[in-house]
Amino acid sequence: MASATALAITIYLASGLVAGIIAGSVARRKRRNAGIWTVLAFLLPPVVFILPFLPRGDYRPPRPEPEWEDNLDRL
Repeated sequence: MASATALAITIYLASGLVAGIIAGSVARRKRRNAGIWTVLAFLLPPVVFILPFLPRGDYRPPRPEPEWEDNLDRL
């Protein structure tokens, strides 16, 4: 009984890993946030089947914040 449980856990984790890799690559092509989709597909592998049917996103990486200029040092 214990070996069947261990086998089921191993299969679930392996499928989660494969699903995460696939979701990350598909999300990049669909212009979606690849990090969120990778984690979501690792936790719930069937979500990989939803991603290809979504429309192309307009996700843009966040702009780098401008460096703070501390004017107090110049006084």
